[in-house]
Amino acid sequence: MKKFLSLFVVTGVLLACLVAFAKTSGVEHFHNGANYYINGKLLEALREVQAGLEQNPTDPQLNALLQKIQEALKNQQPQQGEQQQEQSEQEQQEQEQQQQQEQQQQQEQQEEQEKQEQSPNENQKPQEQEQQQQQPQPAENQQEISKEDAERILSALENQEKKELQNLKKKASGVKRSAKDW
Repeated sequence: MKKFLSLFVVTGVLLACLVAFAKTSGVEHFHNGANYYINGKLLEALREVQAGLEQNPTDPQLNALLQKIQEALKNQQPQQGEQQQEQSEQEQQEQEQQQQQEQQQQQEQQEEQEKQEQSPNENQKPQEQEQQQQQPQPAENQQEISKEDAERILSALENQEKKELQNLKKKASGVKRSAKDW
């Protein structure tokens, strides 16, 4: 009888330890899932909560967290579609702006060439004018730009790129800071 009683006590202690371990791991799954949820890692949170529910399907905390995660996932899908659409529209606008700038630069270059061709220097000697006429004219497809124009174009592109990077950083952060730094 003593053996039976001691066996019964040992079995009860083992069962109590197993139950306590199951609750602890369920709590761990809840805390890990909640941390993932708070940090915006919804898929990891979902996996963690589902693993906890496999061990303890009636845990009210895990079930409540599962519902919140599922709601957040449903709300996140339409937002991702809107973000992709906004990004594609922004890329399209950037391409259009770049094309407009290129066209404007080409027009400016053509106007400069026409001015140079139409107003030859009147103080040139007749021999110099003949030499210019005899020199082969560069093909119209080969456009040369002056060093100052090239530098101006490069600086404009750099400024535009800096502005775009700043805009992207502002959009990516999504956090509006107050002007006061205290």
